[in-house]
Amino acid sequence: SRITIPSGKDGKYLFSYTMVNTAPAESNYSQSTIRKNGTAVTGIQTLFSSLTYTTMAQTVILDLVATDYVEVYLLSDTAATIQSYRTFFCQKVG
Repeated sequence: SRITIPSGKDGKYLFSYTMVNTAPAESNYSQSTIRKNGTAVTGIQTLFSSLTYTTMAQTVILDLVATDYVEVYLLSDTAATIQSYRTFFCQKVG
């Protein structure tokens, strides 16, 4: 998912997401990041060990201008399919 700031809406924005991921048997970890214009601004990594599901959540406040975009990115150490259930929230705070 991607959120793009429209013209005339510069300011501070709060972004938050929660993600529940399945853990394929051959996977050791997954990593998620919040990215601004393609560059990670915050990240978290989860080791699967013997877990079937993992939950990741992050919140960040960013200064943004028109055409900036923010997205949540998921990376894993496996080529197997990971099912991911997500919420992604944005609120202008200033």
